[in-house]
Amino acid sequence: MKQLLMLMILFVTLLSACSNDRLQTITFHGETENWNGELVIKQVSGDIYEEVYITLEYLGDEEVSLVQTRLETPWLEALDALTSGDRLPENNVIEYPPYKNHRFIHAHEDGYDFEMDIVWTVNNQSSKEVLIFTSDE
Repeated sequence: MKQLLMLMILFVTLLSACSNDRLQTITFHGETENWNGELVIKQVSGDIYEEVYITLEYLGDEEVSLVQTRLETPWLEALDALTSGDRLPENNVIEYPPYKNHRFIHAHEDGYDFEMDIVWTVNNQSSKEVLIFTSDE
């Protein structure tokens, strides 16, 4: 009986160690003339199986009054995010709250790179660029 219990404990320990080894963190980067971006997919265990963190940095010197972004995905029409106010944060960096369970990892496994449309306003004049996130792998 003790041997069976020890064998079961060893099996459960081995199983949990193997499942944690498969969790990945995949980083994507993109850059345009005016924006630098990073997208990080973190696989986690439990009901939430992935968290995606997106950071954008404005590379210009002008004061930006409005930023609108739209992330293109193959399974949803788009994930919209809007940042507005008098100006960007002092460091010119926008950090979005994490997207959870939006199947980014599956899209990456299918070879998909992610695109973000960025529209921003400087001195009442709007500009637009498309930032393409490509995997560092």
